[in-house]
Amino acid sequence: MRRSLLSGLVLVFALLMFFSSISFAAESKKSGPWDGFTLTPKLGYAYFGSQGSYNQSALGTTYVGSANAMLLQLNLDFGKKGGFEFAPWFAYEKIDVTVNVPPLLPISGTVTGYGLGLYLGGPFYRWEIHSAGVWYPGIGMGWRVGYLISDVYDYAIQSGLEIPLSVTWYPSAKTKIGVTLEWSNGFGATMGATVNTAGSQGSAEFGVTYGYWTNVLVGARFF
Repeated sequence: MRRSLLSGLVLVFALLMFFSSISFAAESKKSGPWDGFTLTPKLGYAYFGSQGSYNQSALGTTYVGSANAMLLQLNLDFGKKGGFEFAPWFAYEKIDVTVNVPPLLPISGTVTGYGLGLYLGGPFYRWEIHSAGVWYPGIGMGWRVGYLISDVYDYAIQSGLEIPLSVTWYPSAKTKIGVTLEWSNGFGATMGATVNTAGSQGSAEFGVTYGYWTNVLVGARFF
């Protein structure tokens, strides 16, 4: 099952690279590489599924549950119908956490987290549809990585693969501002470390949790 999923993702990535590269090269040759550059600020909601346990010997076992977040993202796209994109992002998160320190009863609560990082969008491809304006439905694939600040970890890095599906609408072919709606899904890992300063020598506990996420974003694309 995992091998089939990996093979499917590799195939999607290869097809996106092929079509986006051809489209980007054709656009650059016709009107220059910067003619298709767009800037898209986006705001939306992100949901992180339950990530599992994060072991800390000094503090028992911490179970990282689901998280809800406000996501702010700024996409820089190179290419109109096909190309490559990058996006710095910021997330304000509320994370469900349960700490189990035997023989005490588990303690559950919600902690606040802040994420700051970059979406390294590899290829994307958009179709162009002329009907009641101009529509650009598209698909992409990229890598989301960021630094997480929260009470769960002293230091943490989030990283994973993401596939965004989007549609942009322009009222007319001459309009330079369009409305964008994006739905993306990803899977990755959070690698964290907690520092224990008790005693004469400090120590650190490391842990890795895995989970999926879903983002729903709306924004304005400036072309």
